[in-house]
Amino acid sequence: MDRTSKIIKTSVIGILANVVLAGLKLVVGLRSVSTSITLDAVNNLTDALAPLITIIGVKLSVKAPDRKHPYGYGRIECLSTMAIGIIISYTGLFSVIESVKKIMQPAAPNYSPLALEIIALTVVARMLLGLYTIKSGKKLESESLVASGKDALNDSFISISTIIVALVFIFTGLNVEAFLGLVFSGLIIKAGMETLYATVSKILGERVPIELSKAVKESIKSFPEIDGVYCLVIHDYGKDRLLGSAHIEVPESLTALYLDTLERSVAKKVLDDTGVELIGITVYATNVANQEAANDKKKVKEILSEYKDVLQMHGFYKDKVDMVVKFDLVIDFDAKNKKALRDEIAQRVQKLFTEYEVSIAVDYDYSE
Repeated sequence: MDRTSKIIKTSVIGILANVVLAGLKLVVGLRSVSTSITLDAVNNLTDALAPLITIIGVKLSVKAPDRKHPYGYGRIECLSTMAIGIIISYTGLFSVIESVKKIMQPAAPNYSPLALEIIALTVVARMLLGLYTIKSGKKLESESLVASGKDALNDSFISISTIIVALVFIFTGLNVEAFLGLVFSGLIIKAGMETLYATVSKILGERVPIELSKAVKESIKSFPEIDGVYCLVIHDYGKDRLLGSAHIEVPESLTALYLDTLERSVAKKVLDDTGVELIGITVYATNVANQEAANDKKKVKEILSEYKDVLQMHGFYKDKVDMVVKFDLVIDFDAKNKKALRDEIAQRVQKLFTEYEVSIAVDYDYSE
């Protein structure tokens, strides 16, 4: 069974479980005149939409790339997770309204032993469903499944609180369930907003996991001709669709044909090792057996060591034919004025090489 089929299977189980639990809770809530139980039943019904959206999302995400969307449709799974976050948030807002109504027009609940038994049963069912869905979501790398599972797990703890409130009312006559409904609402809204934030953050583009970054760089550096790997950028377009680019340092003596063969070999190895498709490899030439260039590079590094916002220098090359000294700077994202910093460094370096043109490119630490 492939990933898509497994996600659909897990989602169908979630739909069926939520519908059954919603029916049981709705009957119990209406008979006992319990706001918290009725709201929990409504929450189960909306939760049934989450796995349905997950099914739609995963089915669309596996569509093959086409002319209009050459990177594929993998990010549709992010949109389905966002939809689940909106549903969770809406449920929380609905709960706020119903709880406030109950506070303004209170009605004494009537908890029966059967009602409490059914609620206890749903607690166990929701907890097992949540753990199962989260486990499946992590295994299948499906954020929408994980979101559905966490929501189910949170609801199980809310149902436990409902039982506690019922016991308090039975033994003390104190009715606080409408106020508890407000607490539930806050927790539901919080879960929805967290889901939305995480999804929007991923769509905007997050830094790739450090483990993946290290694996790609180690795969590239396994070639003896490559002295260093820099400016690694990886774009996530969904499951099994990672596109990247990198800069490599190689000796200036390599021919174009040799570089062509090397780049093809690097791209194949990285794909085999990490699943990342390198669609761009930029070459930095390094001075070979040139002690003068090595000493000059050391002098430039001494200048850069005075700037805490400069994280790295690479691609240093002293071209005695075109009379150019060039290198790249990696500047911290938090640096206040990157252009001013670059210009100041350029002026200081220029004083070292009065007869040369100094060319400095600014890079950022897109990955570890």
